Amino acid sequence: MRVGDAVTSRNRITDHGISWNGTGKLIESYSVDLTSKADDRIIGTIIFYSEKDIYTLTEKGHAGYGKSDLMLKHLTMKEIFTLIGENRAKFVDDCSEQVAFNQGQKDIYSAKSFCEGVYYVYGAAVSASGILDIATAQKMIITEPVPKSETDRIGDGIGTIMPAGGNTSSSDPNSAWFYEYIRIASGGGTPRIAMFSSSRETLSAVINHYYYKDPELGSLEDNFRVLGFEPVFIPLSIDTQDHPEGEYHNYVAESDYWAGVVKTCAAVYLQGGDQSKHAKTLLRGNGEDTLLLRAIRYVYDRGGVVAGTSAGMHVMSDCVFGYGIPAVVLETNSTEEFTIKEIPASNEMTPTVPNNNIMHSGAALLPLNVLTDTHFDDRGRLGRLIVALRDTGARIGIGADEGTAFPVRVIDGEMIGEVIGNHGIFIVDPVKATYSAGGMDLDFEVADLLVHYLSRGDQYHFGLNKVVVSNHKVRIVEEGNYVFPDVMDPFYGDYGSTKCIQDFVKSDVRTKRIADSTGFDVTFKKENDFFAYVSEDPYVDSDLLNYNHMTVVNLVLSVAKHIESFDVQSTTEVLHGKL
Repeated sequence: MRVGDAVTSRNRITDHGISWNGTGKLIESYSVDLTSKADDRIIGTIIFYSEKDIYTLTEKGHAGYGKSDLMLKHLTMKEIFTLIGENRAKFVDDCSEQVAFNQGQKDIYSAKSFCEGVYYVYGAAVSASGILDIATAQKMIITEPVPKSETDRIGDGIGTIMPAGGNTSSSDPNSAWFYEYIRIASGGGTPRIAMFSSSRETLSAVINHYYYKDPELGSLEDNFRVLGFEPVFIPLSIDTQDHPEGEYHNYVAESDYWAGVVKTCAAVYLQGGDQSKHAKTLLRGNGEDTLLLRAIRYVYDRGGVVAGTSAGMHVMSDCVFGYGIPAVVLETNSTEEFTIKEIPASNEMTPTVPNNNIMHSGAALLPLNVLTDTHFDDRGRLGRLIVALRDTGARIGIGADEGTAFPVRVIDGEMIGEVIGNHGIFIVDPVKATYSAGGMDLDFEVADLLVHYLSRGDQYHFGLNKVVVSNHKVRIVEEGNYVFPDVMDPFYGDYGSTKCIQDFVKSDVRTKRIADSTGFDVTFKKENDFFAYVSEDPYVDSDLLNYNHMTVVNLVLSVAKHIESFDVQSTTEVLHGKL
């Protein structure tokens, strides 16, 4: 947990946060709704505003802005009343109704007068020993005009959608390649990048994630500056909302100002977390684009980059699914559908069957009918993806491993994705597959799914449904004496699918059936159009020691409920063509 997660625990500003009274040119035209939990220690509340974030105000001050080294959580009562006397904070002893700012009240941090700018608004519970707790309003005061949109083409003018499977932290030097690709594709130099952490639970968590200087991880703001960007904070979260006439309305997502800010950027970055929260904030209740999502598309259309990792990747599909684990999803044989409006504004999605698949609309940044999944083989997600392909009707499924990205660009009219990074991309094609009917009273079955496995340098051409193998790989020579490992579990995780596929591909066996621990039999088959290539480049992951980057095309996959009377000896003979 990051320091500051509990800053709203005792004294809390309501969802509406700020109400406007007047022209908006004077600070006294603004008032704050406050709610306060009962606590005998509280003697009153102060309200204040600042251009600075909560962490600058509470953890670290800077000389040269009125009071130097202002750290609110450590102020004495004497220092608090000095701020009140300097009209940098207003004290109230009753929070039962709206509280207006003082006439001419100044920025608590800089002591500057209210003017054009973007301001955070705060309330703090005060005890006899100092400040107990600080809350941040869920809406900011914005008095500056909407920024003018950039119109020049970015870089070569070709937009990039850049999904990544997760584990690409901005604080990890091993992920620097990912951010350097984004920087160069955004035109090079020091591109402005709009930072979205709307996959988090609250605005407090979004602010925390961006600004807080974690001792080990640093802050997103600082990390992205080190990586060569000019990061731009977008305060979008699932609770920056109101409910006009009972409808969910996210006032940041529908803000002309924040949409204008995004349109000044050359790149957009969607953080990991909860993909349903990304979808809830970027889409309206009826599934239409919000102003912010339109602004993201504007950046792409100019030739910019829209990158997302983990949940930020998954929301790029036009249909989002998740939470299901193969052992449950294969058994329940169903996927539960929700509308954007039905996604809860707090907590996680709750399917009827625990851990079952869910689905709802996504941002549709990737081509339509392309379904993505993340942390793919590390978490054993092949099983849940193949169920979701049936239930969503998606044309292609893309599973991205951790530490792996799949930038997609339109080249000469053809949309092409290329694998970069440390692991693999699974592409599952159900066009020739035969599925059993869904339903919890039926067994899940599928026959003749096509699976492609791509690694570093390989390309997939969406329109042609074609894999182009990297030129640093060589055709695999199948080994007649290859001995399979004793345990093969493609749905379990720990890169089980990758290992099963690679072991099968390297052998001269044409068909291999595996009894997976989920209770289903998985069958791999090589047909006439199957081929595979391998490089001299080994994986760096400890789960894949002794395995190299590989390309597998047109592997046939079938899944059926496990047969208890499965005869190992006779099946082995069948697989080797003896029966």
